[in-house]
Amino acid sequence: MVNNVRLTLIPSAKKMPAQRLVFMVLSGLIFVVLVVLCLLLTKGSRGAPHPARENAADFIIDEVNPENIMYYLRHLTSRPHPGGTKAEEENARWVADTWRTMGLDEVHLVPFDVLLSYPKNDTPNLVRVLNEEGEAVWTSHGWQEPLYSPEESSPEVLPNFNAYSAPGNIMGDVVYAYFGREKDFEQLEDLGVSVEGKVVLARYGEVFRANIAWAAERRGAAGVILYTDPQQYAPMGEDAVYPKTVYMPGSGVQVGTVLLTDGDPLTPFYPAVASAYRLPERNSSVPKIPVQPVSYDDAREILRHMGGPEAPAEWRGGLNVTYRLGPGMAQAGWTLNLEVHTHNARATTYDVVGVIRGSEEPDRYVILGNHRDAWVFGGVDPSSGTAALLEVTRVLTSLRNQTGWRPRRSVVVCSWGSEEYGLVGSKEWTEQFGKQLMDRTVAYINVDLSIEGNYSLRTLSAPLLYDTVFEAAAKVPNPDAAEVAAGRPTVYDTWAERLPDEGHPGRPRVGIAGSGSDYRAFMHNLGVPVLDICYTYDPKVNVEPLYHTLYETFALVGELYDAGFSFQAALTRLWAIMAVDLADTQVLKFSLKEYSSFLADAQEEFLQEYGDLISSRNISMASAYRLPERNSSVPKIPVQPVSYDDAREILRHMGGPEAPAEWRGGLNVTYRLGPGMAQAGWTLNLEVHTHNARATTYDVVGVIRGSEEPDRYVILGNHRDAWVFGGVDPSSGTAALLEVTRVLTSLRNQTGWRPRRSVVVCSWGSEEYGLVGSKEWTEQFGKQLMDRTVAYINVDLSIEGNYSLRTLSAPLLYDTVFEAAAKVPNPDAAEVAAGRPTVYDTWAERLPDEGHPGRPRVGIAGSGSDYRAFMHNLGVPVLDICYTYDPKVNVEPLYHTLYETFALVGELYDAGFSFQAALTRLWAIMAVDLADTQVLKFSLKEYSSFLADAQEEFLQEYGDLISSRNISMAYFKKVVEEFSEAIYMFIDDLSHLDTSNVLAVRRVNDQLMMVERAFIDPRGLPGRPDYNHVVMAPSISDSYSGTAFSGLSDALDGIQDLDPVQQEERWATFAQHLAAVTHYISTAAKVLSDDLW
Repeated sequence: MVNNVRLTLIPSAKKMPAQRLVFMVLSGLIFVVLVVLCLLLTKGSRGAPHPARENAADFIIDEVNPENIMYYLRHLTSRPHPGGTKAEEENARWVADTWRTMGLDEVHLVPFDVLLSYPKNDTPNLVRVLNEEGEAVWTSHGWQEPLYSPEESSPEVLPNFNAYSAPGNIMGDVVYAYFGREKDFEQLEDLGVSVEGKVVLARYGEVFRANIAWAAERRGAAGVILYTDPQQYAPMGEDAVYPKTVYMPGSGVQVGTVLLTDGDPLTPFYPAVASAYRLPERNSSVPKIPVQPVSYDDAREILRHMGGPEAPAEWRGGLNVTYRLGPGMAQAGWTLNLEVHTHNARATTYDVVGVIRGSEEPDRYVILGNHRDAWVFGGVDPSSGTAALLEVTRVLTSLRNQTGWRPRRSVVVCSWGSEEYGLVGSKEWTEQFGKQLMDRTVAYINVDLSIEGNYSLRTLSAPLLYDTVFEAAAKVPNPDAAEVAAGRPTVYDTWAERLPDEGHPGRPRVGIAGSGSDYRAFMHNLGVPVLDICYTYDPKVNVEPLYHTLYETFALVGELYDAGFSFQAALTRLWAIMAVDLADTQVLKFSLKEYSSFLADAQEEFLQEYGDLISSRNISMASAYRLPERNSSVPKIPVQPVSYDDAREILRHMGGPEAPAEWRGGLNVTYRLGPGMAQAGWTLNLEVHTHNARATTYDVVGVIRGSEEPDRYVILGNHRDAWVFGGVDPSSGTAALLEVTRVLTSLRNQTGWRPRRSVVVCSWGSEEYGLVGSKEWTEQFGKQLMDRTVAYINVDLSIEGNYSLRTLSAPLLYDTVFEAAAKVPNPDAAEVAAGRPTVYDTWAERLPDEGHPGRPRVGIAGSGSDYRAFMHNLGVPVLDICYTYDPKVNVEPLYHTLYETFALVGELYDAGFSFQAALTRLWAIMAVDLADTQVLKFSLKEYSSFLADAQEEFLQEYGDLISSRNISMAYFKKVVEEFSEAIYMFIDDLSHLDTSNVLAVRRVNDQLMMVERAFIDPRGLPGRPDYNHVVMAPSISDSYSGTAFSGLSDALDGIQDLDPVQQEERWATFAQHLAAVTHYISTAAKVLSDDLW
């Protein structure tokens, strides 16, 4: 292995003459003086672009060195390096060392423990044709035949295999299924040929191999054999193949995964870290039948022996043999034997992540990525891309070192592990750091491979990045001399000429990013705009012939595709220029008009194809889909409330045994269980005419726009609807909201005040029916609200008693309410006389927190009011306040009755409206505090304490039960400690914050706002996808009250009363959710930094 990295060719030093030395010293002094003058003249022009940014493209074009790319590629292709092997790990460490040598600000290896798949090196997978005696008359090749490059004979080359194939030794009939598409299997069925119990022979080239395997497995096939037909892979004939050309020789075999899902199959949706829950392999997405690739030389032999009718003409390929459908062999008694020893095994794969930290927005990322693992040598896929990534990195660090440039935003370079198995490295990384990446990533630019042909640039892109790639491609000199001679001097020119966009004349075609490489998770899970680029072949060829074969070598790239490495150098220049453009531009130049055009064109195309079909069903294209009412969650039985006078009469007539003592209430009647009446033949009649009807409800939303951060919201909310008069619920709260709004606008009008952040006031409609107005609003505007809302403060009702303030809150807002309550004068004259002058004082006295002496109790926000969606779906910190009754009373007696009137509030609860005025003052003060403070005063230490206390309480209650199952809670305990450590580090860093730097302040506030969001699991709690907060959510048995770790406690409550099968299911649910909770607490710790490792 070569340890030194040659970066550029530097002339040897010569002794300098004295006169020249004096001249250079004087010139240097003059230069320094000029620089100082320039700095003085430009002092204060902070917004002026750095000169290096202006000239970065020219620097990049000159600096990219094809010889470096060649050197990197030579090293990377020197030995096989499949994912999870020692060779892949060594390559990871080499890449990391190379990046450190180049001078990246940080470089880290990020390991994942994943399920991968390998053949047996001493027992290759084989296909045989057996005669009637069971003897092999023909056997396939276990390895591909070395043809040209010395490394092709390496003993490290693995036998031919398809990753994640099930092992098996099958004997049976074979059926030819063309390309193995759904329509091909359907055509076989139409032709009367069943694949059930058969071995399917199918061709590569039209759909992903995993789709072929899955379609066959779903139809009951016993196994699958895949091959590359020379019709596509050797179109010039079987003599014009590698090493003479780039086409597939008869011994070539395309290796690859047949896993249909992406990422580690044992840890779907969550990162494969030490604390992860792993599915039993039998329950994972790995195929359940053997699948094996063969060469077309081997496929010829299988087809030559097959019987059955001839295949349709269009199914026939380029082999000089009669293509038959099967099933079975032409020779009676002969059969096919498929013997596969491929096995799955846990292995460690490594991502390598490096950073050039941004100077102004270090928490905004432009990410460049390529995977590093290859099935064999990976000359094209991926090592040509890895070589380009290494050179991009060298060029960008040189730009920094030689010109003083530093990107405005951070440039993150990523070398992914085990992509070939199913995008494993990138998928696990985006699962581990998805919260941060979704929030902070500007764009992801992927190069799976830099060259698979030399015909034209090919791009797949989100429309937002169209202009980025168009403009950059127009800057890069064309590496094709013939094209330059033809008057096309840039990469863009040839791209537009050879791959034109038929819908937009004069510009090149851009494809849609599907799921073929590491951009998948960024685009399709995180919503990050992506771009994938490479140099490609003439689309008439339709395939990369030597894809994933033994012959994808350095020689293939350096001798057949790109002898001077000029095309790869052009691709590297393009990649680096786009990275700098995205990292440096002050206002992102996203192609919004292109997205608009794309959506309009896509919609038109969709309606042209399916419009008539849709119209035939009278389906509107203009509105929300509504479930049939019978399929909705509305109750299916009559329900009716009655007074206790009426209940007394029902109970008085009831028969059956007496109710248990604790079930008896306050009515002067014997409480009986029933069933039925005491009088024989008597019965109960429940007649309910309640009906459901569509209606319009309205939210009212008002704004006092912020002066500095108008896109950050402090939201105040109360609902407006009432079952009758709503004197308490909600109108006491509505009155307070109106007064808060008047006071804040008076503050603005009389003093010139305007909040730093926007204050949004919301009057919700139809809350009583199930939080309808707020839930619908947060569903409509959830993306914006999740990203922009600082806090939501709810007052469902301002008063339900006059005993004390009552709060429900996220821990982040504890200090906010404590400090504000200590500013508000106490409305209770008796309490003031007793030495408690503030609202806080009475609150702490009458509702003390037993766990924290001297301070008041704060409850957990459950699901009883409009804060529900903000907290439990969006991850916005919430606070709910009201004046309440003595907890000995335990209820608001006239809740939702006819008697909840103005008189109840004004005569019995709050004759002078002083308690409601105090609540209003508190609400307004908190709104101003949250809207105005430069750095958000979120109570991080309180959250740390809350988590530690909640964890301790949970383990006290369930620890012994969990231990009886030998389930470790070590990781759960550890992440709570890590959360605390991260908080103290963050607070320490905060003490050094330059508050005059608006971007630095924004960065800190964004991190603070991410803490609550970090606890949101998009998949929801077990069995409850509509509750997403893993720390605080109502129990499944009580949707009003909040509970810490309810997903865990719900899984364990009553578990010992279940039958053994149900117990095992419940324990699996607990273990899975425990891993999810652990992951999201870890995420909450990590969002307080910029770390992505």
